[in-house]
Amino acid sequence: MNFLSYVFYVKTVSFIPYETVYSWVARSHCRYGVGLTESTFKAIFRTQRIRIHPYLPSYLFQVSQVSTFDVNKILSFHTLHPLFRYFENDKSGILKQQMLANKGAAIAASHIPSSSIEIPLSHSYCSLCAQEQRVNKGFSFFDIRFQIPGVEACPVHFCHLTRITCGDGGIDRLITLPKANVWAYPCKDITVRFATFCFGVYEALVLCLGAKFNKSNYLIMLDRKGYLTRCGNIRLKQLKQSLKLFYKEIELPEGAYNLLDFNFIGPLLRNKTHFPMHPLKHLLLGFWLFDAKASIYFDELKPTEQIALPLEETADADELIIKGLKSGVSLNKLEKQTGRSRCYIRRLAELNNIFHQSNRLSFDRKVRDWVILQAQLGRHRKIIAENVGVGIGYVEQVISNTPGLAEWRKNFKKQQKIALAVKEIIQARNGHPEWLRKDVKFHCNQAFFYLYRNNRALLESILPAPEVPILHKLDWSKEDDRLYICIKQLKHPLPKSLSALGRALRDKGHLNRKLNLLPKTKQLLHSLGIIK
Repeated sequence: MNFLSYVFYVKTVSFIPYETVYSWVARSHCRYGVGLTESTFKAIFRTQRIRIHPYLPSYLFQVSQVSTFDVNKILSFHTLHPLFRYFENDKSGILKQQMLANKGAAIAASHIPSSSIEIPLSHSYCSLCAQEQRVNKGFSFFDIRFQIPGVEACPVHFCHLTRITCGDGGIDRLITLPKANVWAYPCKDITVRFATFCFGVYEALVLCLGAKFNKSNYLIMLDRKGYLTRCGNIRLKQLKQSLKLFYKEIELPEGAYNLLDFNFIGPLLRNKTHFPMHPLKHLLLGFWLFDAKASIYFDELKPTEQIALPLEETADADELIIKGLKSGVSLNKLEKQTGRSRCYIRRLAELNNIFHQSNRLSFDRKVRDWVILQAQLGRHRKIIAENVGVGIGYVEQVISNTPGLAEWRKNFKKQQKIALAVKEIIQARNGHPEWLRKDVKFHCNQAFFYLYRNNRALLESILPAPEVPILHKLDWSKEDDRLYICIKQLKHPLPKSLSALGRALRDKGHLNRKLNLLPKTKQLLHSLGIIK
């Protein structure tokens, strides 16, 4: 079978729903392949050496041309690109470009190397599903849903998946299909339910390709379960404890167990530290947080809908503490009832202006007001403690427990630094009136960039006026003489066109565009017969 006839027959092999690209290539080879697998690779990918990734393969445009299957459908229905795109791993579209291209680096574009997940690359399948496929279809294939990182069980047969390792030490650049004669081992219930949840998320994404990730759903559900404070801060310690307890018996692929410390939860949820995370980290959080309901990812939740899911596991104790403080319950008793520290209870009391006296040595209101006044003036905590005669711990406690004072001090410090930066630049300009903007930037670098980041309009007002760029005009008579001499010095045979002659002289395009300004050169070219 020659190359063209092989390509023709490959077009008759259609993609099965949820089939991986590797599986389609393997079936094409098993059905029409002749000889070595390199022949099949050459016919489909135009290269004899290729490694096909289980869920983020490249060369998709080439596969589309050979199979006559739409490239966007291959990308959306037969790879995990929808999952990575939804969880913000392809905001710029680079991952898609790399998967379509013949020479792409899809793995680097998907942020997998920076995810601290070391799951060995493999083609996964359920041996019981493979048996049913052979009975119903006559062959078995690899399902893209089983390739989702973290899925360890078959939701239909409640058994562990079988993995065929890829790369070095595995099937490196070889072709195979799922084996049906492999023993299937049962797995735990939570492993099956997690796999079902992952299947549900992927299937919903395939049906709604334009869905956009909404991180606020995480925060709303955390609020309903009592893991957000009244100020919107995350109760990270309690959250991680609940997650560890919930996933105590889950079975994950080798290399994914390091995620069960859940240190990624903080960066995933906070706005300041948020960056694209591996889909497995989102799925681990979503499975617990959404009670295994994949549809909540795509719902528009509202913060007021507290009746949707009841508060569980770590109920918000703020209301109980406030009621107890107003009723005169001691801090010690509230600490035992709610499990919150005395410092936390005291801070809650002061934020809500509830009188308390934790011990008989507590400072009176005048001392507290004196600390607040000096804190508003921007003085250092150590200086305030020395001036008032209290400990630095008390000063820090008053500052943090006074609503808005910490933010006031932060802004006050910022304005102080802006004033110092302005003073430094003005003094530098007074001492060196001849300095240009670049000189101010070089000698007052720290002050310059602090203003640039925090008050650019003020920086513009104190900098010297920008200089108008000076355009250096070309002396065409000198250029005419230079080109004339260079042409005279050229050895025969001379180039027959102005473009070739210009390249030989490095004329910067002058012979083609500015010949009227070069009279001596023009006359010489006439005499040489290069122009008429």
